[in-house]
Amino acid sequence: MTGFTTRTLRSYIKSGLLKGSCINRKWIFTEEELYQFFSNDFVMEGIVIKCNASVKQFMWSMKRLQPEGCFIYDLPGSKEEVGGAVQKLIVYLKENAINL
Repeated sequence: MTGFTTRTLRSYIKSGLLKGSCINRKWIFTEEELYQFFSNDFVMEGIVIKCNASVKQFMWSMKRLQPEGCFIYDLPGSKEEVGGAVQKLIVYLKENAINL
């Protein structure tokens, strides 16, 4: 969910940055505990860095045999609204594709 390693998350738990309960060797977090964790600027900066690294790795991968692209846009709305917008975007891109 965060892109953080298990080691990093355990470090956050140990330092008190991430609070939760360990039950039967599994960590359980309440909604409030997760909200507090994600409301920390330091945590969100780390998540953004991890996301950007994933996109960069995708875009710069040298193992691609054919050109590929990636479009990322954070679109707020309900599942139906976002799904409809995505379908419209796909149709638009297909209808307006430019052959390079």
